[in-house]
Amino acid sequence: MKDNMDMLLKKALEADMEPSKELNNKVLESIRQKSEKTTKVKKVMRVPRVAAVMLAICCVAPLGVYAANKVMKKVFVTDHAISVGNPDYVDDAAIASTDENVEIENVSHEEGDGTVKWLTKDVETVNGYATNTYYAYKDYDTAVKDAGLDTWFNKAYENDGNVTYVVTETQDTVNKCINACFKYGEGSFFIAEEIMTGNVADDLTSSVQLQNTKNKRDYTATSGQVFTLVDQITNDGTEDITTTFVMVAYDDYYGYISFDNLKDEEIHNILDTIAPH
Repeated sequence: MKDNMDMLLKKALEADMEPSKELNNKVLESIRQKSEKTTKVKKVMRVPRVAAVMLAICCVAPLGVYAANKVMKKVFVTDHAISVGNPDYVDDAAIASTDENVEIENVSHEEGDGTVKWLTKDVETVNGYATNTYYAYKDYDTAVKDAGLDTWFNKAYENDGNVTYVVTETQDTVNKCINACFKYGEGSFFIAEEIMTGNVADDLTSSVQLQNTKNKRDYTATSGQVFTLVDQITNDGTEDITTTFVMVAYDDYYGYISFDNLKDEEIHNILDTIAPH
């Protein structure tokens, strides 16, 4: 069962680390072409591989009370990840290792109409073990309301392309994930907001796989919440590219925000508007 869950999350929870306005089209296209992206974030459930690692382990004491009484969890950084939880349960080498192949069967594609709020719906099975349902929405606000999930910000940002909502169902769990990219100044930021229900351990840890982590620093938002920022340095063959990551984890929610082509002052302004409700 563990192997099935690892494979499932590898496929279902993957996300681009360099989001753009074509993010959602790429996600849906990957369903049809079953292709691997050259850059991605990893997520997992136990010894996972995919866009963020979720291990059944004990969470560290919270940093403080968040807006709307949301209690945020402490973050730590390793060479290949930014994580929430107990460092003893995070295997940095395993997080950085190569993904294995998964078997995907496309089940259906459907166009939305006036009776639903989503634009398209794609269904697939993964390794014969789980079902992934991908919904595309016109904007973040519509997606979170239709999905019944928290809104992470106290102000509206301009979407950069459609928003993708993914529901991953197994015999034991249901994982809901919203991926959205927003324009900001001369750059952009991407969020992956997730929650898992069902037969899930009370003590989880979530990790986001990074490359060449640098410049770890903390920022205290106007809410009093302390956020840990870390840079990932990659190279496109001509120059170094810096992407800044922040994890968001409270209650049963976990996820991250990545910032591209934004200065720390701009990132701080965005973090000041985080108020899950």
